Amino acid sequence: MLSEATKATKRRYYLAHRENILAQSRDYLFANREKINAKKKLRRQQQLEKARLKDKADYQKHREKRIASARTFYRIHRNEILAYQKKRRTAHPALHIARRYKLAQEQYEALLAFQAGRCALCSEPLEKSGRTSESAHVDHDHETGIVRGILHRRCNLMIGQAGDDPDILEAGAAYLKKFEVGPK
Repeated sequence: MLSEATKATKRRYYLAHRENILAQSRDYLFANREKINAKKKLRRQQQLEKARLKDKADYQKHREKRIASARTFYRIHRNEILAYQKKRRTAHPALHIARRYKLAQEQYEALLAFQAGRCALCSEPLEKSGRTSESAHVDHDHETGIVRGILHRRCNLMIGQAGDDPDILEAGAAYLKKFEVGPK
């Protein structure tokens, strides 16, 4: 700790030489701006990494407790959570599509127009038999996230249940054709 006399002496010196001290400080900052910014950036990255590691350690330490707590909360509030999610999806379908599939409303509408308002798989109109364009589902590759088309819910579920594997779908079509009786 500095004594009061030393503090007073330093203060008097600073006040007497303030302009020179500030000028030197400005000159140093200007001459070494990149070096200073690089140090700040490195320090910030180190702080973020340290915080990330601490968060990860805390999560691992309390993982089971957090999971149990989340499951209990979900079990208690399941109906409310599902109702809220459904409400958001139906109230803002464009936001849901944009967030989930990275597909803007204009892109969605263009894709729907390109398909002439029909399912990309079965070619039936999306409005047929109570299905509306709101109930149409965006089909996408689960590995790449690339949107393939807009399908009826049942068509999209069929592809999903087959694990997006064309061999399984072809085998399923061959199986059905084996038992086909007369024209449809």
